[in-house]
Amino acid sequence: MLVCQCNGITEKEIVNVIKKKGATRLEQIQELTGAGTSCGRCIPVIEDLLDQHRNKTENPQLKIDF
Repeated sequence: MLVCQCNGITEKEIVNVIKKKGATRLEQIQELTGAGTSCGRCIPVIEDLLDQHRNKTENPQLKIDF
């Protein structure tokens, strides 16, 4: 899926930067890919991807306290 139409950056490219380069902030994604640096309409999608992958790495298993 194309996330940043202005710069032609796909979801796969952003996820790779998150997983392989360890990007954890929007600014890092922007610096490494250029996504979100033109019109900015894709920034919410980039932030959602960051949140999704942050949750996977910080909480690999769902913990339920009773």
